[in-house]
Amino acid sequence: MKICILNYTGDRGNWGCQATSENLEQFLDRTFGNTGPVEINTVPFPREHKIDRLHEAIHGDRIRAVYAGDAVDERSLALLEHLTVERFGRFTEIVHSADMVVFQGEGTVGPSSYLRNTRLFGLPFVAAKRWNKPVYSMNQSIYAASEADGRVLANLFNSFALVSVREMTSLAYADRIGIRNAIICPDMAFAEHAAAEVLVPSERYFCVSGSAASEYYDHDAFVGCVRRISDTLSLRPLFLYSRGNDRRLADAALSADDVFDGAAIPHYSQLAGLLRHASFVFGGRYHTAITALAQGTPAILLPGNTFKSEGIGPMMGVACPVFDVTETETEAIIEAAVAITSNLSLRRAEIMTSVIRMREAQRQFGRLLLALIGHDSVAQQEACTAIERMIPSSPVDTRFDEIYRNKNASAARRGGIVQRAMLWGQRSMPGFGNRIAGTFANLT
Repeated sequence: MKICILNYTGDRGNWGCQATSENLEQFLDRTFGNTGPVEINTVPFPREHKIDRLHEAIHGDRIRAVYAGDAVDERSLALLEHLTVERFGRFTEIVHSADMVVFQGEGTVGPSSYLRNTRLFGLPFVAAKRWNKPVYSMNQSIYAASEADGRVLANLFNSFALVSVREMTSLAYADRIGIRNAIICPDMAFAEHAAAEVLVPSERYFCVSGSAASEYYDHDAFVGCVRRISDTLSLRPLFLYSRGNDRRLADAALSADDVFDGAAIPHYSQLAGLLRHASFVFGGRYHTAITALAQGTPAILLPGNTFKSEGIGPMMGVACPVFDVTETETEAIIEAAVAITSNLSLRRAEIMTSVIRMREAQRQFGRLLLALIGHDSVAQQEACTAIERMIPSSPVDTRFDEIYRNKNASAARRGGIVQRAMLWGQRSMPGFGNRIAGTFANLT
């Protein structure tokens, strides 16, 4: 069987990208390995390029209409196919030769701009609608900045053979916007893997992460909270980041000796080793929290770029509160940290019991995939029932909708005549195609 993973991010320096993509690839290999030879190929999520702005400026309205199901005529679908092939070049051949296409939405599903070009949704949609490939969408959160965007997403995801989400908030949201038969499968970063041994501080410590939405934080309150936690509990704070936009928070919060970046910790397994010995992790990075929880380490969360962090605790059945970054909530954060450290062994045991359940749900999800491929409706129902029993639906409270809308809303880029002419001129210049191909390399 040939499997193609779209939107693969495992070759990046970001720890979350590594954890989710590498474990997804290993999960697919384990799931289908007993059925015969398995060949897994990947298509990276490319860096942004001028071709994306060109497509958006000239064809953005029409692309969105196709995604929304409002333009399903042959010419519109053929145009989308042409633009997708132009964007992805030789990678389209990998999709054409695949027996099964896996679209990993990860954390990219959200920004409005992706609904007006082919960078994220072009390949999976064309694969499903034009090339008659079974597309299984998994390992993702689903979010839209507006109701209109939500309607487009619903049509996109309803074109796929399977839609699974990685946390409880996205499951409720998928149902609300009309995605049919979505199911939950815990983030692949929960999968069992060996944490690398790393040199850890001799004193007790907690870990601090940044956030994809740190521009909406009260930075003074954040720094003050980190210091209050440290002073109250006599814990050394260690700031961990692999995304450059977290550097500002790190520099403001801690001295250089207490900051570990992607150069110091190049792989997520090393991050897991450091998190395993921490008292807890505090911050807004979703995958840093998941990696910590997978090691039995508690998490105190802050807002990220979507509501995905709010869905962790309800899915696991453990306390993973999401706090605001203000002085008024500092006391509540301190109380949460004190509660964790006063019963740390009990909290770790509770988390690991839940992690084992998350891994069993992943195994049942693998059974579901095999049943779908084998057209075994009885086994499909059994697997779905088992997952729903292990992860029962529960309500999720989100307080940070304004942050998430602002982070993901993007104005439609419609180029004027002069801009279109300039972009079109660049498109016809020698080497333009090679520069598009370059967006799939050097992704760190």
